[in-house]
Amino acid sequence: MARVGMTAPVTRDPKVLARIGASGEFSYGGNALSADKLNVQLDDSTLTGKAAITNLDTKAISFDLAVDRIDVDRYLSPAPARPKAQVKADTKPTEVPTTGLKALLLRGILCIGSATVAGISLRQVLFNLDAKDGVAHLAPVKAQLYGGDYAGDITLDSRGAAPALQLNQRMNGIDVGQLLNDLAKSRRLSGRGTVVSNLTARGADSDAILKSLNGHVDANLANGAVEGIDLWFEINRAMSLIQKQTLPSGSSSGRTKFDTFKASADLNNGVATTRDLDIASQNLHVTGQGTSNLVTEAIDYQLRATLYKGPSGANAGTLAEIPVTITGTLSSPKVSPDLGGMAKARVQQELDKHKDQLKQQLQDKLQNLFK
Repeated sequence: MARVGMTAPVTRDPKVLARIGASGEFSYGGNALSADKLNVQLDDSTLTGKAAITNLDTKAISFDLAVDRIDVDRYLSPAPARPKAQVKADTKPTEVPTTGLKALLLRGILCIGSATVAGISLRQVLFNLDAKDGVAHLAPVKAQLYGGDYAGDITLDSRGAAPALQLNQRMNGIDVGQLLNDLAKSRRLSGRGTVVSNLTARGADSDAILKSLNGHVDANLANGAVEGIDLWFEINRAMSLIQKQTLPSGSSSGRTKFDTFKASADLNNGVATTRDLDIASQNLHVTGQGTSNLVTEAIDYQLRATLYKGPSGANAGTLAEIPVTITGTLSSPKVSPDLGGMAKARVQQELDKHKDQLKQQLQDKLQNLFK
């Protein structure tokens, strides 16, 4: 057995230099090489634990390691700068990391105190990794992120013509707004709650993955907002036009606040279909269905917005029911209240009102005949 220590600079980029320091107890014998009491310093990260090449012929590796903290993005090549006017279609897709996976024979456990990966901040990360015959399986995967908990089961299969991905995950009590902002630089939805997804995809890069994405997603959020859409403002404008009143003053807030947001989506080749959208606040209840194309970002939703007379919701009585269509794209949605539908509903309300009045008058007259 030998104890070895070393310190050496490793160049990743002409302008960036990392320093590595390592020590441990190493042993060799029986066609195996093992390292115990490892202590590896990489910049601000410390890795401890043990690892071994259990078979030098097959290069089979086992490990049980812990990292106190690491910023994975620090060691990835930065994305090339693009002019602001350059369209999204010109962005080079991210390749799925399958290089060497077919020859990898690996099994072990990794714990990470805190990590940053693809812009996402995680804490108390724990996962088991088993890679064999071109298939890498991470399960269970556990972590704390954005005030909540994550549990996942991830499989990457490189045996076919194109890599296949299977992702089953559940996030409880997370801050969705902060997650979406860090992951996709999106501020379209905020709130805290539960998101469950069971997805499959196949492709060599991120574009192919999106185009082949299939599965199911459930979301149940509270106390947030849908950003970029102010349904109250659009509906009030439409009601003023129907009633031939002066348009409301002020400008759109650009957001629709909610107390609860519930929806599920079935994904088929990158198109998400929702049939049970339900958004509720004290004065507004929105239900509906529609589709979102994750590849082109095109959206098409048909909603029904119910306005209540007071902040107590349905208990205060219904003021109006408005059909609403949302089209355009995820980044630039267009809200169109159905003026024709609103006018028709208003006429029907008046007819129902007069019908009740006539019915009551007729009953009164019949009663008088038999007095």
